Amino acid sequence: MQFTQKSKEHIDSCRFCWMCHHVCPIGNATGLERNTARARALGLSLVMRDAIEYSDDIINNVYECSLCGGCMTDCVTGWDPVMFTREARLGAALDGKLPEYVMTMLQNLNEKGNIYGADKNENIPEIKGGDILFFLGEDTRAKGCAKTAVELLKKAGVDFTLLKDEPNSGYSIDFLIGAAAETKAVMENCAKVLNGYKKVVCYDPCDAKVMIEGSKIAKQNGTKVLYDAGGLYEGVENLLPYADILIPSEEFALGHTKTKNAEDATKLLFKKYSPEIVVITQGKNGGIIYDGTTLESYPAFLVDAVDSNGSGDVFHGAFAFAVINNMDYKKACVFSSAVSALKCTKVGAREGVPTYEETINFLKERGINV
Repeated sequence: MQFTQKSKEHIDSCRFCWMCHHVCPIGNATGLERNTARARALGLSLVMRDAIEYSDDIINNVYECSLCGGCMTDCVTGWDPVMFTREARLGAALDGKLPEYVMTMLQNLNEKGNIYGADKNENIPEIKGGDILFFLGEDTRAKGCAKTAVELLKKAGVDFTLLKDEPNSGYSIDFLIGAAAETKAVMENCAKVLNGYKKVVCYDPCDAKVMIEGSKIAKQNGTKVLYDAGGLYEGVENLLPYADILIPSEEFALGHTKTKNAEDATKLLFKKYSPEIVVITQGKNGGIIYDGTTLESYPAFLVDAVDSNGSGDVFHGAFAFAVINNMDYKKACVFSSAVSALKCTKVGAREGVPTYEETINFLKERGINV
């Protein structure tokens, strides 16, 4: 097992630290010390020094990490356990030491197109629409849970395409074995398909990472890229430079920029990544919009809320719809905020989504025209 010099430095640093042990969701769930970043670094440091073999137990421990990045988010030292854990997985693949359960998932992926071994879902329709691609992703196609989302887009009048033979994004293989040649090939193939569309609506955020390659190509071809930055996930900084429309949560904006207020975070994000617009969502407080010149706020609407689940996702979906239908960015914020508010008045993340007409009437009742 060979480690890069950077990983060696991070492993050696993490094995002496204890500051993130309380934030690991796997460690908290199992109550086992082995499921902390420090313990994983200790084991890999011994492998790195040839003190022990890269054994099945160490490799299993590497795969017990969810790669969520919680340890990184809470880290004040700047070390990266996710990086060396991913590198350790790649090492296991290159050394021919992958666990049987990982090999089974890779075989399923090769034969069935998903890690679950599920047969092709014939209930997912092929829709030959416009130049907006609705990208479902591997998990959704295997589990068949996109029916309501498809109906929602149709209800909203979006002219979109849904592929019968959608390419795999590469998310699963990247999660399992990291930056192998096979992973890159899968991602590049997906990016080529995405390049044929003006806009891509990505249903599953887990597939967003492959959109980095797609976003590079899209940027070169004049396609707008909208990015919903909700969580501080590993690798997200690689996608941000390609976003034309950057919509982070306030939590993401403050965490990523290390600033103390949303206004400063907004300006710093704009300066660093140069999108057309930065929109920071602030929940019940509305949000902030900045185009490099004018910093202004947009409202949240007071409603009798019964279920806020999905309100953030609804905001981003509504924003994409608004932009596709040529609303300016300020009006898109107001429209999306209204959609999100109305969704909270009904139970169900998807069932509660209002129609376009309901949203327009809601705004008109408040003297707002978009």
